[in-house]
Amino acid sequence: MVDVLIKNAFVVDGSGRPGFRADVAIKGDTITGVGDLRHLGAKRTIDAEGLVLSPGFIDAHAHSDFAIIHNPPSHSQVAQGVTTEVSCNCGKSPFPVLPNPLPLKNIADTVWTTPKDYWKSAAHYFELLKTQGIGINTFPLVGHNSVRAKVLGMDNRPCTDDELRQMKELVVEAMELGVPGFSSGLTYTPGMGATNEEIVALAQVVSEYGGIYTTHMSNYSGAGIEKAMDFAVETAWKSGMRLQFSHVAPHGEELYGKGQWLSDLIGGYRARGVDCYADVPSYPTIGVWWGPRAIFPGWLYNWKKPWPQQIREIQDAIRDPEQNARIREHIAKVIAGDKTSFLGQFFTFHNWDSIFLFECRPDSPYHKYVGQSVQQIADAEGMDGTDLYFDLCLREGEALSTVNILEKEEDRKAFFQSPWTMFGSDIYAIDAEHPDACFSRFQIHPRNFGHAIYVIETIVQKNRWLTLEQAIHKMSGLTASHFNMHDRGFIRSGYKADITVFSLENLHERATFLHPIAYPTGIEHVFVNGVETFANGRMTGDLGGVALLNKPH
Repeated sequence: MVDVLIKNAFVVDGSGRPGFRADVAIKGDTITGVGDLRHLGAKRTIDAEGLVLSPGFIDAHAHSDFAIIHNPPSHSQVAQGVTTEVSCNCGKSPFPVLPNPLPLKNIADTVWTTPKDYWKSAAHYFELLKTQGIGINTFPLVGHNSVRAKVLGMDNRPCTDDELRQMKELVVEAMELGVPGFSSGLTYTPGMGATNEEIVALAQVVSEYGGIYTTHMSNYSGAGIEKAMDFAVETAWKSGMRLQFSHVAPHGEELYGKGQWLSDLIGGYRARGVDCYADVPSYPTIGVWWGPRAIFPGWLYNWKKPWPQQIREIQDAIRDPEQNARIREHIAKVIAGDKTSFLGQFFTFHNWDSIFLFECRPDSPYHKYVGQSVQQIADAEGMDGTDLYFDLCLREGEALSTVNILEKEEDRKAFFQSPWTMFGSDIYAIDAEHPDACFSRFQIHPRNFGHAIYVIETIVQKNRWLTLEQAIHKMSGLTASHFNMHDRGFIRSGYKADITVFSLENLHERATFLHPIAYPTGIEHVFVNGVETFANGRMTGDLGGVALLNKPH
């Protein structure tokens, strides 16, 4: 007698091979059978006729490490079929716990209002996850910036020998608890002050425990990305670690036409014996994607306010002749300025070709241009790009949605099709019913509720850049294998019952840039370690997730 029998499903098993019709049995937290299981008795039977059954999706790059304490069910992830995420990326982790009032610790206070004594140690953090329960599995990393801040504070300087010794001790402490990897964020304080020798020394400690190294590199521009990747490879080579390049994409003008080049670069590293992959966001937006924040100067308005308040402040400034002139001067400098730095690459727009109109009023004369760039619209209307954008802001008001996109479709296609890439969202989980509880002051991206859906609905079904089997392999089996999640990522007997069942026909994103908080449609059932956490379009209230820790040495 099994607990759950899912019959008549079209199984896409995570391996990349063609899908097949089969039944799947679950007992406890484990898949106990795959095939013709009509003879089996079951406490509960689900008829999956016409539905796809796959491994639960694995998000290769996310940040729910703090949010998962405040939103244990992880609504926005589970509702799109995600059952596991690699968290604590970009050098930031909830441990080691930092002394107040260091800014890195206060990230939690700023975004999630974490009490300063909520957890007192890494061990306490993991105990909290266990006792309160969580909706998804979390694969935690120890963050280099968090370790460095514990020892050096927020100083961007090389460490001393004694400080390196202290950092090694903190990394060992995390490894002894079973933390399976190490992350860096080399464009952030205080990680940008580290020498190559420091990163290698800490990575060597992690390597002794079989951990993986994920890196937000020091440079993502066309002029600097290869050198930054070379350093990451050097770190992996010297330490003997598996390597994950974080959120790599052919992003920005200097990388236009280089999607295949990026793939070949990773392939070259692998040919030299380095076990490396890259996670890539499914959406063509990285860094500052929200049009107004990318375009307007910081003094103009508070981008942390709700959008209706933001646009009113913007409209007032545009109407004021003095401020209007200052804004135009700022925009001209940005367009003419250097785009090779990290800030230039990800936190500004490059020109009006990179700002796209996504939404406006249905009766607007600009509605026919939805999906086109501001420059394309300006050319069609015989206007200057800046004049056109100002008119959009004044005319459309809070109905306006514009997005900063700095990637070309042909490059995205080449990089998605690379055998060396998998998908990472770069988001954290949000409670759809109470979004202010964990994300009160920042613009929410639709990928929070739709990054995995976008892969299947747009990349697979609309663009046909990947087959369904290839896409699910990238979102399950490939990721699980590279991160050494030994019993996950595949629909196989003996593997953990992390399962997503969905209707390919009804799978649709509902989140948009202007209205980003909305569950997708088409996800029918989500099991996490055999616990059904999502069914019939809603959370069940049951939590099956665990922290994926290695067995302590």
